[in-house]
Amino acid sequence: MDDPAMSYLFREKREELDQQITMLNERGTRNFFYNSIRLYKGVERMLCEEAEQLLKDVNEVEKPPKDELIDSRGFSSMARQEFEYFRQQDSNFKSRVHIRKDVNIMMVSKGELYLPDDYLMRKKEAMALIQHEVGTHVLTFHNGSWQPLQQLKIGLADYDPLQEGLAVMSEYLVDGLTANLGYVHWQEEWLQELH
Repeated sequence: MDDPAMSYLFREKREELDQQITMLNERGTRNFFYNSIRLYKGVERMLCEEAEQLLKDVNEVEKPPKDELIDSRGFSSMARQEFEYFRQQDSNFKSRVHIRKDVNIMMVSKGELYLPDDYLMRKKEAMALIQHEVGTHVLTFHNGSWQPLQQLKIGLADYDPLQEGLAVMSEYLVDGLTANLGYVHWQEEWLQELH
């Protein structure tokens, strides 16, 4: 590659991908932990202490009332409304929502939103997650897809901290950032009652 700046960007991404593959190959071993630190640079002591203090200071919601809950279909409807809003601004916006039984976390992949079939959350947190997943991750992919440097749709090397920081800030700005989002201990019980 003739351009030294472009060569540097692609070399950095190639090295990051190599480290990710190495880390994944080490799943189930002690090396996975060390490879993850090498890849993601670990956590600074002060940041870790602040996170631990937040966990102590902020109370989790033990079991919200049923009328505060939304399931994956309700969230999917909210996401489709957000997608339609973006389509009104850009007819090239093509993202979709997929509810799947073989997915265990909410995630965005190649600009598409994937939801676990059995996912539950509070309505307040649903708006925050719309801004996190759609307003940050989906839009980053869409915007990057229309840039001359196509690498921008999947991110340059080490883009994860900035991307997740923006996503969490979006949750905060819509007043939806809470202490817990999973509710694993009561989720199964509510799912049986809802279905």
